[in-house]
Amino acid sequence: MVNKTIPESETGNYFWSKTKRKSTCSAVPGSCTRNTVESTGRENCAYKCINNTDDVRAALNGNRCLSFNFETNSGFCEVVDRAYWSGQQHGWGKRYTARIKDERPNRSEPTDPEGGQCFARVFEYADYEHHNVDTTEDKDLEDWRKNRSGSVKVKNCSGKKAVAFWTDNNEAILLSDAENAKLDTFDAVDKISKIKFYEVPTPKDDETSYDLNVFGLLESNKMSAENAKLIDKSRKDLIPIANKDHLGDPCPGGEMYWKNPQSIRCIYKKDGLDAKLRALRPIVNSDQEPSSSERKVLYDTLATIHCDNIDNYHDVIGSDGLKCSSWGETTERRRTYCMKDDNMSKEPGECSEENMGTAYYNEVGKAYCQQEKYRTDEFCKCYNATHPNLCKTNPELPGCDQAYEWLDPLKETIGLQSYSLLETQKQCPVCQGVTTEFVPDNALKACERDFQICSITANYGQATNADFVAQCNQKSESTE
Repeated sequence: MVNKTIPESETGNYFWSKTKRKSTCSAVPGSCTRNTVESTGRENCAYKCINNTDDVRAALNGNRCLSFNFETNSGFCEVVDRAYWSGQQHGWGKRYTARIKDERPNRSEPTDPEGGQCFARVFEYADYEHHNVDTTEDKDLEDWRKNRSGSVKVKNCSGKKAVAFWTDNNEAILLSDAENAKLDTFDAVDKISKIKFYEVPTPKDDETSYDLNVFGLLESNKMSAENAKLIDKSRKDLIPIANKDHLGDPCPGGEMYWKNPQSIRCIYKKDGLDAKLRALRPIVNSDQEPSSSERKVLYDTLATIHCDNIDNYHDVIGSDGLKCSSWGETTERRRTYCMKDDNMSKEPGECSEENMGTAYYNEVGKAYCQQEKYRTDEFCKCYNATHPNLCKTNPELPGCDQAYEWLDPLKETIGLQSYSLLETQKQCPVCQGVTTEFVPDNALKACERDFQICSITANYGQATNADFVAQCNQKSESTE
């Protein structure tokens, strides 16, 4: 409306008026209130109501002025946020009372909070009309607002918060994002007394979470006064974790948060999770725990998350001695563990061919020994010796040093030319009798070759220095 003072002659364009002489409150629930603002006359009082000025909003706690009373003998201006006069205190005297010609609800049309905040909205009627109040934080409803609640709505709360609408009887209606509720279906019309928001935190970097279903707690979203205690987590032991008859704590050792009436988020610190798993395992393995229990899935999920961190490979995750090394997909987990750092050589028992299978054992062993920093491990001596040219360029490596112990004396026997050729070959004798070190698949194959030495065909492969001397019992004519 235009900001202007409304003369008496024009009030009919804006108001339905009525003169009252009354000294009592109208018969409505709640306390009678007097919300007055200063004015210079009836027209000024009308102007302030029409334009919902700052002092009017302050008097009405931010609400919209929909009617006013002006008492001529005392000169006070009373503004009202209802489109009728119930609930107002009237004194003796001639009073001009007017209601704005507007059939809209008692507040302006609602607009969602800025920034996408999670909020709850209350409507006066069951068909989500006649906007009553919005709130983004816990709120106790004033008496007259409480008695004007027919439907509620929750928005922008996905993954952030759940919202409960509480009655004076400590019953609660729990809603999550984008849910609406007609309060007549809960026998809660005009009974909502407070609104509370419940965090649904996202796990931090040092936390892990699992969302599990609860069963049989609610046939609707309404909780009785007894079950409503569960929202505030004062009775976590009463939550149905398998069916409506099997009750218990859904998150033993963890923090519990309601997402909605059918779902709970459990959050656990990653540090010390193995101890929580040891305590949880006998619960889920108990004969009394139904096979459909969500806590069984909770344990499996947490154990997999914990054990997939290879640093936890040897952690005990069960009171029965169960370790991560034996949990779930053991082959792939062991392969990952043996490829980490120097575990392949440090734990030959864990990373054995028997435990890993031939294919994985060879894949991981080769990948390990191919890394330059691990070639100096005794574990890789056979791998080093059976890779042509590796010993010639790295004679100090394990396996290569052993090969040269018997290869060097041949220099005088077979001559430099043949000796240089031998240096580039697989030094297979190093792998003979190896038990704990890595022996690549086919390491001893294709080792034997014939060389022309001293005009004699000599077989090289598994041969030793003595074998060569036996076949070539003369000094080579060439020492160059």
